[in-house]
Amino acid sequence: MDGTLSKVKTDGTGKVQLSSDMAVFINVVGDWVYYLNVVDNTDMKIYKIKTDGTNRLKLSDDLTANMTVVGDWIYYMNGADNGKLYRMKTDGTSKTKISDDYAWNI
Repeated sequence: MDGTLSKVKTDGTGKVQLSSDMAVFINVVGDWVYYLNVVDNTDMKIYKIKTDGTNRLKLSDDLTANMTVVGDWIYYMNGADNGKLYRMKTDGTSKTKISDDYAWNI
């Protein structure tokens, strides 16, 4: 895998690179882009970056394979806890396990 996190206008013009990260599970909420950063094709961590490419932050060191953002919460599969379903605030706080079930597709 290779690539970058970029944005482009709906007419296909104005492409701007936001980050050199390999981003998957991209969610845009307000002025923020939330995504999993793929490192070494195997290790994925939760990040966020402003839609203008500033303020890139890693939100969690948990290994994860999928995530979604709903309101002020990020829901994700925590690979460090055998794939259990977790959630945390979009600022990276209040991490909580919400299910003991394996959570592959969220």
